[in-house]
Amino acid sequence: MAVRKAVAAGSNLRTYLDSKTNISLDAMISLIRSALKEKSSSEWYRELNNTCQSNLEDAQRFVLRAMQLREKVLMASQADGSLRYDEGLVQALFLHTIRTGLKDNSIKARIEPFVRKDVTISDEALIEELNLAVI
Repeated sequence: MAVRKAVAAGSNLRTYLDSKTNISLDAMISLIRSALKEKSSSEWYRELNNTCQSNLEDAQRFVLRAMQLREKVLMASQADGSLRYDEGLVQALFLHTIRTGLKDNSIKARIEPFVRKDVTISDEALIEELNLAVI
């Protein structure tokens, strides 16, 4: 019931869901994802892989956007029928994206020791190091 109520009242999707009395939760979520054209885990993964800092974006916003994409990959990986990506693989891609996607070479050089493939760093520590590099 909670999932049905989360869909906008009066919408065609809500009306359809209300008419389906024996639909499983997984089927309902899959239907909602399809109706809302939610990207699959592989589409989010590809977007994370191809993202880079835009000309109008500062380094902090770029890293936060990459973090958001990483979380979308992981969330979409949990959906039934989606390609499941290992958290370590997604984290490695995220760090690679930061290493290669930053535009400013001086920031890249200062941040590189913290985003190497073999390094474990929390998001908070990464943001702190990035803030120090930007100054």
